[in-house]
Amino acid sequence: MERSQSQRHGGEQSWWGSAPQYQYMPFEHCTSYGLPSENGGLQHRPRKDMGPRHNAHPTQIYGHQKEQYSYKAQDGGMPKKMGSSSTMDSLDEDHYSKCQDCVHRLGRVLRRKLGEDWIFLVLLGLLMALVSWCMDYVSAKSLQAYKWTYAQMKPSLPLQYLAWVTFPLILILFSALFCQLISPQAVGSGIPEMKTILRGVVLKEYLTLKAFVAKVVALTAGLGSGIPVGKEGPFVHIASICAAVLSKFMSMFSGVYETVPGQLDLLVPACAVGVGCYFAAPDGGVLFSIEVTSTYFAVRNYWRGFFAATFSAFVFRVLAVWNKDA
Repeated sequence: MERSQSQRHGGEQSWWGSAPQYQYMPFEHCTSYGLPSENGGLQHRPRKDMGPRHNAHPTQIYGHQKEQYSYKAQDGGMPKKMGSSSTMDSLDEDHYSKCQDCVHRLGRVLRRKLGEDWIFLVLLGLLMALVSWCMDYVSAKSLQAYKWTYAQMKPSLPLQYLAWVTFPLILILFSALFCQLISPQAVGSGIPEMKTILRGVVLKEYLTLKAFVAKVVALTAGLGSGIPVGKEGPFVHIASICAAVLSKFMSMFSGVYETVPGQLDLLVPACAVGVGCYFAAPDGGVLFSIEVTSTYFAVRNYWRGFFAATFSAFVFRVLAVWNKDA
């Protein structure tokens, strides 16, 4: 009898006791919480407010509740952030404007730290080297045309004499008339005017783009005519004009070049660049800017003039490889 009762409970007697360690209990003999029931059936306590979802499987109840919560979130039942779309757009615009202002300030500081003057001097040296090379190239081609015209008139001696006299005379007259009509301030060497400007005297239209065009064209025509015209004085004036025009262009980025002392400080290296790109001698350009153009010389302009003149002379010599006559 005892043996049959123990088998009914799930097994034989063991060394550890008369009752088994584990016993199988079907789901039908348990309560809804998974506990064994005394009467062997599911204990349901139906409520009046419960619907047919109470008799469903727990996984079905979980899925149904999940769908219900998702519908509530879509309908606005879940808590959302306060504020309309217009306020959010205004906040985004304010944030974007603040970020843009921060980027502009950072760029301004970086330009000042990296040295805006050195960028200016590089541009000045490069521009003057290009101008000097172009003038030498055009004047060399003009001299070749002069010699070719004389050679073509070789059988007739009067025609050769006419070509030899007329060709340079036409270029000289063109140079004088062009300079007088476009900008009379471009007449002459330009060194006395630069001395006057560096001493603080304002001369009208001496550092303008019209004077630059007149000076370059007239000097090129004069050099192409074959007359002994030097480039040292005119190139000092041309480099000063380039520095003045570039300073106005660079003033878009910061207000350093808008002041009169800042512009005068940039004209001193320009004089060194004018001599350096003509003779390809940076040291001579710096000494010229010290001795000729200024009664007093700021120490900070030594390295500015030397750097700009060296860069200009280097670029001019590199470009002269393509022009053997320059």
